[in-house]
Order: sequence, then C-alpha cells, then structure tokens
Amino acid sequence: MYEAAEAGMLSALDSIRAFRQDYKDIVVGDVLDSYTDKLVLAKRAQDLLARGRVDRASAVARVSEYMSTFRELRAAVETLEAARDDLNARIIAQVRESRRFTLQLCVTVLGILVAAVIGIWSVVTAP
Repeated sequence: MYEAAEAGMLSALDSIRAFRQDYKDIVVGDVLDSYTDKLVLAKRAQDLLARGRVDRASAVARVSEYMSTFRELRAAVETLEAARDDLNARIIAQVRESRRFTLQLCVTVLGILVAAVIGIWSVVTAP
C-alpha cells in the first residue's frame, strides 16, 4: 500500500507539474480560486515524499498519511483537469486580442507611412 500510494502521489505531482507548465502564461487563480491551495498541497506532498525517502524505517507508519495525501492530490488533479476548458478558452481569447492589437498597429503604421509619402510627394511635385 505504501508503494502504491507513493506511486499515485508521484503521478499526481507529475500531472500538477504538467498543468502548471501548460498554463504558466495566464493567471489560473482568476478561473480556479483554489489554485494556490492545490500548489501548497503539491509542495506538502513533495516534502512528505522526501522525508519518506530519508527515513524508510517508518514507511509502515506513514501509510495512512500517504494514502490521505494521495486522495487529496487525486481530487486536486481532477479539479485542475476540469478547469482546462475555461483556461483554454481564456488563452484563445488572449491570442485573438493580441492578433487584433497587432493588426491595428500595422494599419496605423501603414496609414502614417501613406500620409508621409503623400505629403512628400505633394512637396516634390509642387510647382
């Protein structure tokens, strides 16, 4: 049971790490209020695993703590996975807004260049 709980915790921590990497460029807390709680839980689980590797003698005593932490991590991963759709929609909206801004900037610069060329042309061709 100890090893199964440890493997489950490691798998959940990998999922949380992947989630953090996938959404590193947006503010997840706006969509998922409990996001920081999930990160604190992951840190606590990492610390628990590190302590368990140092002190293997008390592995049997830690089984209930490992199982409890695994269950919490599993619930956290399920919550994070459920938030993916909203976060993906937010990323798409940010990309659209960025493209819109770039297009507006290009049109503005092009307009200034055309106005400058027309102004120079009218000065050069003036009698």
